[in-house]
Amino acid sequence: MLLALALAAVLPQSALDVSQASLISSVRRYQPGRPFMVGIRFTMKPNWHVYWRNPGDSGQEARVKWKLPKGWRASAIYWPRPERHTASGMTTYIYPREVVLPVQITPSGPTRDATIGADVQWLVCEEACIAGSKKMSLRIPTGAAALPDRAAAAKIAKAMARTPGGKATGTATKAGKLITLRMARSPGTNAIFLPYEPGVLDHSGKQSFAADGTVKLVASQYFNAKVTKRLRGIVVLESSASSRPVEVDVPLHSIGEKS
Repeated sequence: MLLALALAAVLPQSALDVSQASLISSVRRYQPGRPFMVGIRFTMKPNWHVYWRNPGDSGQEARVKWKLPKGWRASAIYWPRPERHTASGMTTYIYPREVVLPVQITPSGPTRDATIGADVQWLVCEEACIAGSKKMSLRIPTGAAALPDRAAAAKIAKAMARTPGGKATGTATKAGKLITLRMARSPGTNAIFLPYEPGVLDHSGKQSFAADGTVKLVASQYFNAKVTKRLRGIVVLESSASSRPVEVDVPLHSIGEKS
């Protein structure tokens, strides 16, 4: 009983005790018909983190439901490259400290001042995890020309610089536990592949990048050949945080397995 009370005293009571979520916009005033960017910004206390689109062996990605004026559209999230984190035999893909998740907004319909609403849910973790949620909104007036918000635009641009800068071509095959990706061009022998979908790779498995563009990956024990027809993800240079990822989206053929 005393131990439980002591733990309750030190553990945060809410995700908002250790993390904050906010909406930022690249413009203070939008131009009708001209897309602009917004960002879901998370800031975390030291040692806490949120997750990439594929959390890895545990965790959950941030999710958002938009409330937009009629006719307006929001793109999917442009996910910046995460950090790969391994602890206690598990590998996860995380964002520590701060991250901005960019989204493109395309306005349409009658010209008027607009409110962008977002219902955001996320999981923030240290040794323990806490689910967070927040409803947010931005009021953005209209004008004959867009008026940039330079500080917010710079944060969004920095996040966009960590999203894929190009696409790789190639093919992939799976035989037994090994997935072989053959890229037309080698990204470098110190690269790593981060899969978009869970249940495809063993996240802690050894990866091998050869100079000829051949990549050896270990399949997850949960791999399902009926579900996974393409190998999708990003290749990043782990030793260069400033380099842009290369996106991989290639056919994946299973050899010697029932389909």
